[in-house]
Amino acid sequence: LDQVSISVAYPKLNVKINGSYGGAPTGKAGATHQAFEDLAIMRAVPNMTVLAPADAVETRKAVFAALAHPGPVYLRTVRCEVPTIFDDGHDFRIGKAYRLREGADLAIFATEITTAKALAAADALAAEGIEARVVHVPTLKPLDEDEVIAASRDIGRIITVEDHSIIG
Repeated sequence: LDQVSISVAYPKLNVKINGSYGGAPTGKAGATHQAFEDLAIMRAVPNMTVLAPADAVETRKAVFAALAHPGPVYLRTVRCEVPTIFDDGHDFRIGKAYRLREGADLAIFATEITTAKALAAADALAAEGIEARVVHVPTLKPLDEDEVIAASRDIGRIITVEDHSIIG
């Protein structure tokens, strides 16, 4: 981390870091390969952009966006099967959150592999008469604060679903 902070982030070098094995899913590698702290650590590094795409389509687009983005970028990826959420027309932009479903009772903010779980939860809630807005957040830093403020203003009830520790 010291090398990343001092040698890459502080001077804003155009370095891209891929953190695989992010979060809980590790396949056959097991618990020793789970990296829950990576998002908190990289978010705390000055000048670091932090991306956590939801599926293979968005990961591909995030890689190209990271390459075009000046300065350091941390891209968290997983090494497991994930449901496809986006099609090739998905307009991935660094710093943008995406409303995948509208709802007026609750807003669910999710990132990376938890976005598919948030969509499934919204379906289950709808069966109970609860309409949930689902917002996918592939850029954790810089955060799309406008989308958070809009959900807070429009709905007032927000939960986050993250593959990560509550600390950080």
